[in-house]
Amino acid sequence: MTLENSNDSLLNSTYLAFQEQNVAIKNTFHELLTGLYEIRQNLTEKDWRLYTEKARKHPIHGELLKDPHTKRSYQKPRGYAGDAVLIDYFFYGDRYEKHIDGMGLTLFRLINMTQASLSLCERPKIIGNAIDAFVHAKNNNDTKILSIACGHLREASNSGAIVNKKISELIAIDLDKESLGVVKEDYAHVNVHTINCDYKDIILKKSLFQSLGKFDFIYSAGFFDYLSDSAAKKLLKSMYSLLKPGGKIMVPNFMPMIESGYMEAFMDWYMIYRDVNDMEKLSHGIPEDEIDNKKIFQDKFRRIVFLEIDKKQ
Repeated sequence: MTLENSNDSLLNSTYLAFQEQNVAIKNTFHELLTGLYEIRQNLTEKDWRLYTEKARKHPIHGELLKDPHTKRSYQKPRGYAGDAVLIDYFFYGDRYEKHIDGMGLTLFRLINMTQASLSLCERPKIIGNAIDAFVHAKNNNDTKILSIACGHLREASNSGAIVNKKISELIAIDLDKESLGVVKEDYAHVNVHTINCDYKDIILKKSLFQSLGKFDFIYSAGFFDYLSDSAAKKLLKSMYSLLKPGGKIMVPNFMPMIESGYMEAFMDWYMIYRDVNDMEKLSHGIPEDEIDNKKIFQDKFRRIVFLEIDKKQ
């Protein structure tokens, strides 16, 4: 497939359907998602970048920017895509709908119905449930938890152990001071301790990690989606070094998915996608004889893969 013959037809037909605002807009949007993914798969990385540059100059981009997800990701008010406010659009869509109308509302709802969005909404539930199961198995209130690149820490709302103060400590680390401000306000009742630091410090500075002490449960809800294999392995190894005997690491990562074409083309939102085999490879830096159990699984919507590693007692 060449750049020329893959370009205008999909965008033109989508734009025409949007202008007509016909009842088949849901199908049109799905065709846009699948069409962009197919184009992405059949172009070189260089040609795909050229395609996305041209796509953003097409009038369809103006229509798509009526959707708050697309607009915020593309404009990057915090300086990066996928910030915690944007993620809340997926988690709490109903709260935002009253401020949106017309095509923007239609697109907002369609995006929140995609498999990727549904998986994203499952992620804090899965992490919250894992925390609860871990705390229940320990059968005491002495669990110390570390969340890396915590965003708005929404998994805390999905954990009965955290909400009911059945843990001893929760430390939340993030680069974004505004996100940490939300964490302090929304979770003041569970006594979360926040730390603002650069992600490179998290990965490279052992002194920072060592100063935190040891933890029972360590996770990073969305950080690994942006890390190279080398950086991801280093961080995973550092996380493991902070685990107490019998502790657990939990790391999710988005899998290759059709929504990625739209995200890159119109949201300027790039992630590093990993499948089950990729997650297995990330764990190879941890000595097998120190691992009690390793589990890799997908959420029910099959867009996110989770890696769990339990350290031996």
